[in-house]
Amino acid sequence: MRDLTDQTSATKSSDSDVIYQKKKPIAVSVDRILRSDILFALFLIAPALLVITVVVIYPLTRSLILSFQSFDLTSPATQGQWIGIQHYINLFNNELY
Repeated sequence: MRDLTDQTSATKSSDSDVIYQKKKPIAVSVDRILRSDILFALFLIAPALLVITVVVIYPLTRSLILSFQSFDLTSPATQGQWIGIQHYINLFNNELY
């Protein structure tokens, strides 16, 4: 299989001479088209990725972070204290679970 980025081709004028000639920049124009299509595709996908991030990824990571913190609505001073995996230890030690 030939490499599309190869810009030269060899032609023999005699048995010992090899002359290199420039090819037309077909590979360069194909590369330019591919690059512009990729940028255009990313431009079209960006709003969907933004919506997915706002609707799914941010709440998921926020709830994961909150699961490692202590919240007591009757005692505002203890809200947001980092307790690590204590919630999960209590959950697995609970016989009803």
